[in-house]
Amino acid sequence: MAGIAISLPGAALAQGSQEAAGDTVALPPVDVRAAAPANALQHPAPVSRLPGSVQDTPQTINTISREVLEQQNVTTLEQALRNVPGITASIGEGNGGVNGDQFRIRGFAAQNDIYVDGLRDFGAYTRDAFTYEEVSVLKGPSGFALGNGTVGGAIAVGTRLPHLGNSYGFTATGGMGPFARGTIDLNQQIGETTALRLNLMGQSSELVDRDGVDSRRWGIAPSIAFGLGTDTTLSLHYQHYEYDNATDSGIPVIAPPGGTIARPMTEFGLPRSTWYGLDSDRDEVTADILTARLSHKVNDWLTLANDTRLSFIDRDYVTSIVSCAAATCVTPFFQRRGGVVTASGAGNPYHQESWGIQNVATATARFTTGPLRHELLAGFDIMYEDFERTGYNLLGTRPAIPVFGGQGDISLDRGAASYKRNGNNTTYAGFINERLWLIPELSVIGGVRVSHFDVDYDAVTYATGIRTGASPSKTVVDPRASLVWEPTPSQTYYATYSVSHTPPGLLFSTQPATAANFNSNFDPERNELDASRNPSP
Repeated sequence: MAGIAISLPGAALAQGSQEAAGDTVALPPVDVRAAAPANALQHPAPVSRLPGSVQDTPQTINTISREVLEQQNVTTLEQALRNVPGITASIGEGNGGVNGDQFRIRGFAAQNDIYVDGLRDFGAYTRDAFTYEEVSVLKGPSGFALGNGTVGGAIAVGTRLPHLGNSYGFTATGGMGPFARGTIDLNQQIGETTALRLNLMGQSSELVDRDGVDSRRWGIAPSIAFGLGTDTTLSLHYQHYEYDNATDSGIPVIAPPGGTIARPMTEFGLPRSTWYGLDSDRDEVTADILTARLSHKVNDWLTLANDTRLSFIDRDYVTSIVSCAAATCVTPFFQRRGGVVTASGAGNPYHQESWGIQNVATATARFTTGPLRHELLAGFDIMYEDFERTGYNLLGTRPAIPVFGGQGDISLDRGAASYKRNGNNTTYAGFINERLWLIPELSVIGGVRVSHFDVDYDAVTYATGIRTGASPSKTVVDPRASLVWEPTPSQTYYATYSVSHTPPGLLFSTQPATAANFNSNFDPERNELDASRNPSP
């Protein structure tokens, strides 16, 4: 409660007042009340294998809430991650397989370290955010919780799932380009403990100030949940997502005759709108993802859970990767005589079919032994990923493209297959993690994950008949040990040590060229973290 008193000179009082000069007027008290904002660090950790909150997890975690996603009108995962320091998006030309979402966390490749509702989101493609509830980034080795990969951390997405009560929402967005996008989010309770949810998205756009770079995508995501608000819950979520985008390799970087510093050609007068692609340069993806999540609270101290995901990703890709040669492009360009750019065969078409299945079963026990409090989590993780990729030659010859564009409507069909790559990766893992509170403010955490993986890879180049293959099999151990001190509800100090491994074969479906780059007996990449931090606000 706050009281406010204001002193006014007697001359300022109303005419006829009998108050003497220097007297005061007492105003009634003003009572101001407000609730303190919630501690965002008490938000549950984004992955169920980290059973505590963000604040008491000994790891840096950044979370972008749905409110922020909506305020920024986020439409893709890449746009959401612009809010997080320490994570970068790189660009690939596509023929290596990495075109699409490819991120680095603290400099480490994380293109296959994307998790949705705690399960790996297989494949390399551009993800849409129409089903996102929130997006989190875990920084530092996370193999103890998430498994193979995650040497720099992981990206964890939480999706919109059914809830009790009814809610209906939609958005419509328009902009330059032109750009048009619409989404629908419907939740309907159909029983005392059952609800349905439906998310829809459609988008058509063209890149501002770029000729010919268009994009179309749509998606549908129905889900149903049973047992909401009870000890046993089951949710089923299906997502179908398609997009068809024009590929764009950008503008060549050149140096003027006699110069040593190269810059994009737009710095020397080339219109930014110039696009060197053909009508047949497209990136077409179809993704079908089915997820089932079951949780059962056995009693006051034991909870069991089982999560399963099955994914199918189909992709066609072709692009024109252009270059500007000195004699036929650079010199004529600076002499304003035109010239032509040329496209390499590295952007020739490929078709890739990949699918993966993962099942994670966990048991979480919370109990006490004498004065000590325990939180014990254990489980197993089984994952299988398979891909088949076929590359093709183009019928005919790629045309020489005028340096100032204007190549017209040209489309080339694909011809005979030039290569085929097949591979699969099977992983079996068991994990256990114990948190022991010595006193309410001080706890220690110890955990370990043991993973065994088997990789089978085979590739053939049809022109030469050369066949290559590899079948590495490894077992890796990812430990974690932490000391956590929480002197107050808003403060956390910790010291932690953790290790993560990336086995060969983990990236074969997203970047098949890595199969030829492992030359140390296919030993896994290993990352070790030893850090102390105070993550409190």
